[in-house]
Amino acid sequence: MFHMAKKNTVKHLTVLCILVGLSMNLLAGCNTQEQSSSGSSKESQSASPAANSSSLATNSEASSTPAEQSGFSHDPNLSEPGTEPICKEKVKLTVGVVQNTNVENYNTNWYTQMVEEGANVELEFYYFPSQDYTQKLSMMCNSGGDDLPDILLMNLKDAVVSEYGQAGMFLPLDDYYENSSYYFAEGFKRVLETEGINILENIRSADGHIYTVPQYTESVTNPCYTRLWVYQPWLDALNIGAPKTTEEFKEMLVAFKTQDPNGNGKADEIPALGSDITVQAGTGAWFWEAMMNSYVRVNSRNNFLDSKDHKLSVSYVTDEWKEGIKFVRGLCEEGLFDPVSFSQDADTFKTVMNKEGDQMVGTFCFLSTSFIGKNHPSKGNWVLLEPLTGPNGVCTTSYLPDLPNEMGYISKNCKNPEAAFRLLDMMGREDFTITSRWGKQGENWDYVKDIQGRPEYADRDFTMKFMQYPAYFLEHHGVWNTQQNSNWQNKTPSFRTAEVAAGSFAATMTPGSDNYEMAFKLGSYEAVKPKEIITKFPYTVDEEKEATEIANSLNSYVREKIALWCTGAEDVDKAWDSYLKELENIGLSKYLEITQAAYDR
Repeated sequence: MFHMAKKNTVKHLTVLCILVGLSMNLLAGCNTQEQSSSGSSKESQSASPAANSSSLATNSEASSTPAEQSGFSHDPNLSEPGTEPICKEKVKLTVGVVQNTNVENYNTNWYTQMVEEGANVELEFYYFPSQDYTQKLSMMCNSGGDDLPDILLMNLKDAVVSEYGQAGMFLPLDDYYENSSYYFAEGFKRVLETEGINILENIRSADGHIYTVPQYTESVTNPCYTRLWVYQPWLDALNIGAPKTTEEFKEMLVAFKTQDPNGNGKADEIPALGSDITVQAGTGAWFWEAMMNSYVRVNSRNNFLDSKDHKLSVSYVTDEWKEGIKFVRGLCEEGLFDPVSFSQDADTFKTVMNKEGDQMVGTFCFLSTSFIGKNHPSKGNWVLLEPLTGPNGVCTTSYLPDLPNEMGYISKNCKNPEAAFRLLDMMGREDFTITSRWGKQGENWDYVKDIQGRPEYADRDFTMKFMQYPAYFLEHHGVWNTQQNSNWQNKTPSFRTAEVAAGSFAATMTPGSDNYEMAFKLGSYEAVKPKEIITKFPYTVDEEKEATEIANSLNSYVREKIALWCTGAEDVDKAWDSYLKELENIGLSKYLEITQAAYDR
């Protein structure tokens, strides 16, 4: 019924060696603590995590030390890692999922059938409420956890995962990663080699153990999230080339304001427009942040943190920050950047950008132009600018790396924990990853290699590349965010590689599209990303509570000051000293102390 991978030629020894490589401290910009193994056998997996012991074996040890010698015993009912079906004799596993109205029936779902056949298991589902699933989980754990299903699939905060792990509700998975992982082991090795990011260390809890099988996406398009888009017809009308510096950019905005680029004889153009990041930080357009990156690196989505020589700092206390604020203030003063951008929410911003009639806006900052309706006259006429260089030669970009999300956990009640882990590991295989998000192969999507040459795809140019990635698979009957019975709406452990993510873009690229623009320009953003990549902080529960409270207060205050200074309601020079004092009163030093400790961990 399904095409399942046969026994791979890579044996158990290779899997162990892969994870050995991951144990090395190669996490860019972050000291990692020694990797540990619980050293417990299958029978003792429900016990409390042992204290940190030895790190994963060295290469020389791996070649001569079988898994059993280290105290780990494989479940005899399981096939070799990388081989399906996983279980020789069928086992039953209960799975806790968060209710999703877009999944018609988990029992008969196509993805469910793939999992059951690939693992040789029978799945029984337990449903958590969609809105209050964390509260329901908390109640179950606080009452002893005896009703927890074998496997839980839900996104939880790092500190919460650590808390439930240390309480014995979730099993530590260190031994399974070392001895039984295949698909995620391959993926982790790849990311370590290509990105310098150690995924294992980014899912390790504060106590040194790993309790989750993650969801990871090499999105390609998302990390550099402040991107400037300019309306090309206005550049053409005024015979202006794409600006490279902040000075050239300002000159372009002046031309937009004074030379009637929309040709209606009115001075009604809005040279630059944004929206209020304090209202909708996840969807807003941070125009000011793109400007500031020509003075100092700004990462608003990571609490404005930066790292140099593994030492954390915040950008909003620097003299460069103050100079960037003055530049943005100048744009507002001269009517080049609409001050309403600091008060209107993202929905209002999108309404303005989709207004019918004469084109009103010349430039904005956003991930893409996806929010502009496909039938709007401006669609397909926006060009992506490269990061601008400031007056002191600074050219950086906001950067939030693709990081794993905690997604799959094995509870203390699971009587077949290695089978459960291998099932979760199998979900990291490429076809499972694609199916969980896009649906049934052959019905909702196909690999490009399988459909090239078909008459119905004669108008598709499958030779195009997104950055360096060729067209890989094509979604042709999409079911995302609709009620369907072919996928789990991406609520599973998964490992989406750049080839898959970017390859799906390449399969649909056409000149003038967002993907076409980004395919040739994103490299300039990647070139100026930080050398030290800040990833996750393995806070304890108490640390996370204190750090989050302080960070929220700091961010609220900083954003308030950004609006006041940029709109001219307050003078940044006069307010600077009192501003720095207030940051300390709120708890900046304490926040950096807590976060630095977690970073070092």
